[in-house]
Amino acid sequence: MIKFGSIFGSKKSTHDEAKMIIDKKDRIERKDLAGDENTPAETLEELASDNDWEVRREVARNNATPIKVLEKMVDDKKEEVRREVAQNKNTPAETLKKLSGDEDWKVRYAVARNHNTPVAIVENMFTDKEWRVRECVAWNEKTSVKVLEKLALDRQEVRYAVLMNKNASVDLVRRIKLENEREDAEKKRAEDNKKGRI
Repeated sequence: MIKFGSIFGSKKSTHDEAKMIIDKKDRIERKDLAGDENTPAETLEELASDNDWEVRREVARNNATPIKVLEKMVDDKKEEVRREVAQNKNTPAETLKKLSGDEDWKVRYAVARNHNTPVAIVENMFTDKEWRVRECVAWNEKTSVKVLEKLALDRQEVRYAVLMNKNASVDLVRRIKLENEREDAEKKRAEDNKKGRI
């Protein structure tokens, strides 16, 4: 990756200087520019509507991208771009709330994983239809014991995440371990029965 400041020999470069790179239409240089934290806000705003989704993804990933730009990118047609908006530490709560209902589970997963997502948003996601999102809610240290208890009734991968959450009570851990043992015994009996029929 080319560091923007090094292109012009200065850390503070102008939008006009960045425009020279954009005008060259070189995809790799635009991606580098979009990902560089020294790129002017005005340039990042322009690159946020680039025709190339990978350039837009780099803008969404960039921690220097202005909040107003991240808010506009929430409706990008590419899941990969919306996912980076959801993961960006500067994405505001209202934008994260909107993304928590995104049609793509990977975007919702990124919202649940973002350490800056407010507790209320994370906890509203514990009933998500995609188990990987529920698993991420279970991993999130902001998740309350009350929600963890509900997730402890979920599939094994989600229960494992509950076990690893520092907020899980000793009693909850004990119940999950018993449920896992019961489930493993059931699977073994089913396998033994299947072998006996062959």
